[in-house]
Amino acid sequence: MKLTIIAAVTTALLATPVAAAPDFTTLEQEMAARCADGRYSGVITVAVAGQIAFQKACGEGITLDSRFNIFSTSKLLTALAIMALVEDGRMALDAPVATYIDDLPPAWRPVTLRQLLDHTSGLSDESNVLLEAFVTTHADAMKTVLAERQDAPAPATPPGETWRYNNFGYELLAEAAARAG
Repeated sequence: MKLTIIAAVTTALLATPVAAAPDFTTLEQEMAARCADGRYSGVITVAVAGQIAFQKACGEGITLDSRFNIFSTSKLLTALAIMALVEDGRMALDAPVATYIDDLPPAWRPVTLRQLLDHTSGLSDESNVLLEAFVTTHADAMKTVLAERQDAPAPATPPGETWRYNNFGYELLAEAAARAG
């Protein structure tokens, strides 16, 4: 069975402009070898100071415009973004998510970032509703869902007491990070 590693997007962002363009020769050579012998299939994009500095796509039917389902890998990236914002002082783990999402339904307001991160919010998983509302952007879909859920019931269990896997909690975290960032 051929092992295919799919890297949707790898991004390196630098806070200050770079005097000279980075040298991607080694990366290009490694990717050429891995693509040629089938050890890699996907898209790599590296941005420097907000500008695309390197792109490569390889694999059957894969182009630079290909999109991949990364599933729960996005949870890791969301958690990293939250922790970076906490470290930077722009978010607090024990702050209610309503601190960052002002249009959160009233019954959900006591839930904290930490409870969303560790799946103990008690909230129902509204992921399917969010997917149905998604037309253009995550932010627009989230605004639609939050507007529709203003009369939502309280969490099924008191926040912080019971672990229950919840994809939507990470959607709320992503929205909170976007608004706080």
